[in-house]
Amino acid sequence: MNPDGNLKIFKEKNASDQSFLIISFFTKNFISKAERLADSLDKLSLNYKIFEIPEIHFSKSNKGTSNINYCMPKLILEVFKKNKTALLYVDSDIVFKKKPELLSSFKQKKIDFAIYNFIEDTDNEGYLPLKVNIKVENKIIQKEFFVTKVSLPLVNSPKHEKQMLTAGAVAYFANSEPSIDLLKKWLKNVERFPRAVDDQTLDYTFNIELNEKKKLNIYWLPKNYCRYNFWIFTDPVINHPDEVTYRPEDNFDDITGIKRYVRKNVLKRLNAKIDKTHLIDIEKKIIFKIVNNKIEVVKKFINEVFI
Repeated sequence: MNPDGNLKIFKEKNASDQSFLIISFFTKNFISKAERLADSLDKLSLNYKIFEIPEIHFSKSNKGTSNINYCMPKLILEVFKKNKTALLYVDSDIVFKKKPELLSSFKQKKIDFAIYNFIEDTDNEGYLPLKVNIKVENKIIQKEFFVTKVSLPLVNSPKHEKQMLTAGAVAYFANSEPSIDLLKKWLKNVERFPRAVDDQTLDYTFNIELNEKKKLNIYWLPKNYCRYNFWIFTDPVINHPDEVTYRPEDNFDDITGIKRYVRKNVLKRLNAKIDKTHLIDIEKKIIFKIVNNKIEVVKKFINEVFI
């Protein structure tokens, strides 16, 4: 922040009666990503403010600092001080591919908070490329398939209050009392657990600490509104095209010794669109399996692939 406490605006647009403002924050080493984000928003004539900040808190990046002023909930609360409309936060490495039409109804529906929730999505598997040596006409060639690399085989139980395990690159917050209460509680927990990844701390805040959950009107975003590159069958509206930075060493449960959700209140999900042992040929649109060191066809598929 500047000495007067104001955030420094890098780029902005306010050209329509959009019911929410898109916001993002970046440090100087991410300026090319911020420019890419701004270009994608300009092409769609969306209202936004992108802020340049001198540092980012550790909860958002493992290269970050201990300065709590630059964590995600604190920054969002700062924007709310001068902005009365709802906010759609996106990471600076996001790209908008289409107008997020879904969000235009949130004001009328009085949605307080919206985010992608893995355990509300029964098709959350993600696929990444794997090179496999195969024998074709007595020659060994290297063939690229896609295989399951991301999977959270859990689902909320209908008998218990819904919990969340989130992807925090995209999140909607109304300028409402329940939403701001969530942000403030989240901020306190980021201060309490500064070394944990922030979206996992948000999970903990929502699942364990938020006593007034029923006052929070929630919408679970579909994954095309927070689409990572491993969701190859998902046509993105809001896209995260780059590789995901995993931080297993900063796992909330391991660092804090506290569970971020009530495990007995979620169910094991047994079904999956594609078996984790199968190979996906995206060119021929065929799924294979390996049997006795040979690949056999399981089935063809017609789904469009987005790489």
